[in-house]
Amino acid sequence: MLVVHLGKFRKGNLTATQQPEYAFRYSSADVTTAELNEWFSYSLANDLSLLLLSKQTFEETYAVLSLPPHQTVESLVGKRPPRWVTSKDVKRKRFISRCADLLEHTSQRERVKGLEGLAYVVQGVFGETFSEEDHLDKIKKNVALVRQAGLVEALFNCVRGSVGRELEYAAAGSNSRDETKEGDRGWNRKELRYALTILYFLVEVTRRHDEGTGGAMVGMDQEIESLRDEIADLPGESGLLGFLAKTLGRLRWEDSVDLPLMNILLLTWKTMLLVFGEPDRHLAKVKTYARGLAGLDPEVGKGLITASPLDYHVFRQDIMAKYPAYDPPKPLFPFELATNSFLPSSAINTAAGRTGGNGDVLLGGKGGGENLGSILNKAVHIATPAPSPPPSPGGIGGKGGKKQNYQTNNNFPFLYPPSSSSEIDKKFAGKCWWKEDDDTFSRAEGGSGVPTSIKEAGDLFSGRVRSTLAMKHMWDEREAFLKFQRGWDVDEEILRERKEIEGRDRRWEEKRLESVEEFYVGPTSKPLSIFYFLVAIANIFSLESCIASTAIICDCAIEGYIGQCQCTSHATATSTASAE
Repeated sequence: MLVVHLGKFRKGNLTATQQPEYAFRYSSADVTTAELNEWFSYSLANDLSLLLLSKQTFEETYAVLSLPPHQTVESLVGKRPPRWVTSKDVKRKRFISRCADLLEHTSQRERVKGLEGLAYVVQGVFGETFSEEDHLDKIKKNVALVRQAGLVEALFNCVRGSVGRELEYAAAGSNSRDETKEGDRGWNRKELRYALTILYFLVEVTRRHDEGTGGAMVGMDQEIESLRDEIADLPGESGLLGFLAKTLGRLRWEDSVDLPLMNILLLTWKTMLLVFGEPDRHLAKVKTYARGLAGLDPEVGKGLITASPLDYHVFRQDIMAKYPAYDPPKPLFPFELATNSFLPSSAINTAAGRTGGNGDVLLGGKGGGENLGSILNKAVHIATPAPSPPPSPGGIGGKGGKKQNYQTNNNFPFLYPPSSSSEIDKKFAGKCWWKEDDDTFSRAEGGSGVPTSIKEAGDLFSGRVRSTLAMKHMWDEREAFLKFQRGWDVDEEILRERKEIEGRDRRWEEKRLESVEEFYVGPTSKPLSIFYFLVAIANIFSLESCIASTAIICDCAIEGYIGQCQCTSHATATSTASAE
C-alpha cells in the first residue's frame, strides 16, 4: 500500500501540503492607521462608550469653551452650534487652551471634561469626517495643534495621579462596598483612560512626523526632538518611560489593580521607540556615533577579513621581538604592562614562573619578573652563541673528533640591528659595532633598518583590527575599577566629562544613548521588571486560550477580564483544562 501511494505521489496524483506564505514585513511598527486602530478594542462596550462620551462632551462644550473673551454665553442663544471643520485655528487653539486649564482643576469631574474634549480632538473629530484619508489628515493636524499647547506634563500628572489612586483603591480591598467610593473609582478610570489615549496619539503621530522626507532628516526633526525631550525630562526617574516601567513592575504583585493593561503596554512600546529610537531608522547611526565616541573605527562588511585586538597584540609582540628597531602601530587596547615584552610568549611564561636566580642574564639582569620589560631600557649585552662542549679525545685509529658546532638559544630572539637614523638608536650610549656598517641597511631598506615587508605587515594587520563596542565598554569599566581599587577618584573624571558635554548642545545620538543608560542603570531594574511581567502575561494568555478551547461561553467574557475568572463556568473550565 505504501508503494502505491508513493507512486501516485510521484505522478502528481497526491499533492504535498505546502506551508502558506505570509507577506509579513519585519519592522518596529506598522503603518499609522493600523497602530492607531490597535489602541481600541471595538469588541468591548467600554471602549465604545468612551468614544461616544468624548464626542458628546465636545459637542456640548465646544461652543462655550471656544468663545472669545469679550463674548458671553448669552450670545450663543439662537445660533447654530459651531463645527470644528469650519472654525479657524484661533478658535480651535482657544478651545484646546481652555481644556488644558481644566486639567489643573482640583475636581476630578472637571478634569475628565477637559480630557474628553481633548481626546475627541486628537482622534480627528471623527463625527465631522467623510473618508478614512480625511480622518487621518485631521488627526495629524489636530495633534499638531495640541502639541503647541504643551500638555505633556499636565497629562502625565493626570496619569500618575490616577494610577496612584487606583493602587490605593486596590490596597483598601474589595470588602468595603461604598457606593461613593465605587463612583469615584469609575471617574478615576475615565481620567486614566482618556489621558493615556491623548498621550498615545501624541507619541504615535508625532514620532512619524519626518516620514515624508524619506528618512533624510532622521534625528533632525524639531517636532520629534521637542516631544522626545519633554517626555524624557518629565519628573521622576527616566520620565514617562520610567513611570510606565515601574507601574508594570508593580502589577506583577498587585492582582486586584484594575488598570488598562494593554493600553499601558502599547504606550510603553511607543514611548521606547520615541525616546530610544527605532531599530530600522536610528540604530545604525547611533551605533556609528557611539563607536566614534569610543575611539573605534566604523564597522566593516562581513566580506572583509578582520582581526581582534588580542590577535594583533600577540603579532606585535612577536614582530618587536625579532625587529627591535621597528615600532609597530599602537594596539587598540593598552594591555597589561606585565605582557609588554619583546620576548616571545613562551619566554614570557617561562620567565614569569621563575622567582629569582640568573635565568635572565641575557637581558642584563638577575632573573625574575623585573626583567620582562623592554630590553631597550636596559643594559644591552649582545651575546655570542654559546659553544658546545669541547670535543672528546681522538678516537680509535687516530681519527679526530667531530667538528665543533655552535648551539643557540631558541627562546632568545635574533636582534636585527637598528639604523643610526632611527629613534631606537638614541637610547644607546657609545658606539656599537653595527653603526660602522649601517650604510648597508640604510641603502637596502630606505634608511630604517627594517625590511619593507615587515612594515607593510604591521600596517596591514593594525588596519584590520576591529573591536565591538561592548568589548570597549568592558575594557573602560575594567580600567575604572582598577583606578578605583588603587585609590583614584573616578567620579571626578566623570564629572569633568559631564561638564564638557553640558557646555555645548548635545547631539540627538547623545540624547538617546543617555536615555538608554539612565533607563538600564538605576536603583530599580526596569527592563527586568518588564520582562518578568510580560512572561506572566504570556502565561495568562495561554491559560485563556486553553479555557476558550472548552467552548464555554460566559457573560464575564464581555468585560475583557484578563485574569482568572471566578464564575462557575470558567472555574469548571479551568479545572478541566488543568486535569487534561
